[in-house]
Amino acid sequence: MSYSIDGISFTNTTGIFNNLAAGNYTVWVKKSDCISDTSKAVILPQPIKPDAGLDKVIYLPISSTVLTPNPLGGTWAVSTGNIFSSSINNSGTVSGLNNAGGYNFVYSLNTCSDTAKVTVICTKPTLTLGNIKCEGSTYSVAFYSSTPNISPSAGTISGDRIINIPTGTNLSVKASNGTGCETVLDVISPEPCDSSCEFSNLYVGQPICKGTTYSVSYKVDIGTITSNAGTVYGDSIVNVPIGTYLVVTATNTIGTAICNVHIAVPSPESCLNECTNPGVSISGPICSGNNTFSVNYNLVSGASITTNFGVISNSKISNIPLDKTLIITVKKLGCADKQISVLPPTNCTPPCSSNAGTDKIVVLPVNTTTLTGTPTGGLWSALASNAHSSNINSSGVVTNLNTAGDYYFMYKVGTCSDTVKVTVICTKPTLTLGNIRCEGSTYSVAFYSSTVNISPSVGTISGDRIINIPIGTNLSVKASNGSGCETVLDVISPEPCDSSCEFSNLYVGQPICKGTTYSVSYKADIGTITSNAGTVYGDSIVNVPIGTYLVVTATNTVGTAICNVHIAVPSPESCLNDCTNPGVSVSGPICSENNTYSVNFTKQNDASISINYGAIVDSKITNIPTSKALIITVIKPGCVDKQIVVNPPTNCVMPCKTICVPISFRKL
Repeated sequence: MSYSIDGISFTNTTGIFNNLAAGNYTVWVKKSDCISDTSKAVILPQPIKPDAGLDKVIYLPISSTVLTPNPLGGTWAVSTGNIFSSSINNSGTVSGLNNAGGYNFVYSLNTCSDTAKVTVICTKPTLTLGNIKCEGSTYSVAFYSSTPNISPSAGTISGDRIINIPTGTNLSVKASNGTGCETVLDVISPEPCDSSCEFSNLYVGQPICKGTTYSVSYKVDIGTITSNAGTVYGDSIVNVPIGTYLVVTATNTIGTAICNVHIAVPSPESCLNECTNPGVSISGPICSGNNTFSVNYNLVSGASITTNFGVISNSKISNIPLDKTLIITVKKLGCADKQISVLPPTNCTPPCSSNAGTDKIVVLPVNTTTLTGTPTGGLWSALASNAHSSNINSSGVVTNLNTAGDYYFMYKVGTCSDTVKVTVICTKPTLTLGNIRCEGSTYSVAFYSSTVNISPSVGTISGDRIINIPIGTNLSVKASNGSGCETVLDVISPEPCDSSCEFSNLYVGQPICKGTTYSVSYKADIGTITSNAGTVYGDSIVNVPIGTYLVVTATNTVGTAICNVHIAVPSPESCLNDCTNPGVSVSGPICSENNTYSVNFTKQNDASISINYGAIVDSKITNIPTSKALIITVIKPGCVDKQIVVNPPTNCVMPCKTICVPISFRKL
């Protein structure tokens, strides 16, 4: 059998006709060549199935979209299976998409329905903090972000700054693109937050993912950058392990004040979704020359940036006009574009030309120097953080540098300033004591030194002698090149101090360092030399351990009288600084023949001496005319030369030429 709906074509053998439009139809049935019957059929129009339209993808902080169905005229409803709440009206406007995730919406028409899905993706905002300023009992911080939704844990937002943060209180700043879609940076309260510090202008951007590590961009004007993790590389901290809380510190040292600012970076939780985490970390702005400013940036792989102003080169955007806001657009394939606005820094001034000059070194006893600042007309001041007091006038003349150490001075021209350091070095003076004389109820001691600042504990200075020292009272003599830069030798009162004794004319010089031991030079005309430590070697006492109080004794026996003179040597405190401790120890003078005198010396291995008179033989200077003062110049590499003046001995007489015959052989 065959079937036809037009009575002509009987090609259908199943009796089923497909894809017919709505209407009235007659069906003919044919068996062989005969048409056996007809039947009437009515096909009604099928209802139109609604289409909810294309699925949508939006990126936080966008929280709404519009769905467009086909045909219009149906109703919309939120699917009951959604995890997060939202709303949709019958115009297809969706709102309240505040959380990342999938949202389904049902469109119904003529008893039929269709579903559209909106996927909300978290793209965390960028955030940069910096320019930390102390303001009395509070401090403030600058910020900028790709979102206006900024929440500080303390303080108040004022323009592009968070102000009134109590000193000692750390700050946490949250930039939000929606619930769970946030970037956080922290500021540790600056230390110390007072006038002694000039802080680095540090900026740090939020982290960007780099595989199993993350990086941040930083920018700073002065100071040293350190971090507790990762590696400081150019203007970035790189290779910070995911999960590590990064602290970036900028340290600026002013005198003895160590001025730190810290910005801390919580780690990204995950780097799996490249679109969730920001593609750029930005730091700055920092004032530049020619009325411009600059910022630094660090990009993830595959990201690129464009800007409305400035020149992009080597992770830096420079030459941005000071009267313009920089807009950075970040593009990454498959992710939504991001825009960050960076306001120009405030109070930018032309580049500072203030120059305090080169650092100076002053060697005690010199206690003054002159600093030269440019351009002229600036103001000089000593930093309050200096460990020791000093003075500087408007001409840059520094005085009262009386103690060894570092002194810092600021030269300020307008709002620009520069700091210079004066290092005062202690070079302890030489000192020699000797020629102890009994004079009735007192005794006297000769001295000479490389300094004129001599202070005896008793007695009175008269020329090159200390006189009127009471018998039985020990003497301590201090030679000073400044506070704490002193050499001391002691004399133990001679015994017995009467006419029964002829004392040795003993001289002892101050100690010189020899590694872990020290040595002194001595010279004596008669008697036997002994010491309580070290070894008597030639005209020196050597190998005295550091820390040992040395007593050098010259003993002359006259009949039954044992006549002792003692000169004592306090040990050097340390032998670490070769230039602080003297390089030579001198003893003498002792009268010689032919109207001459001599002195002994011992010196450090790398020291040398030159003299104005006499001859240097081994460790002795001989043939010095008794009418001349000996000037010894001590030269030591890397140290300041020293000069020691040795006055000739008084009352020198020609050595006796008479042949003295013992009394037992004299003819009575």
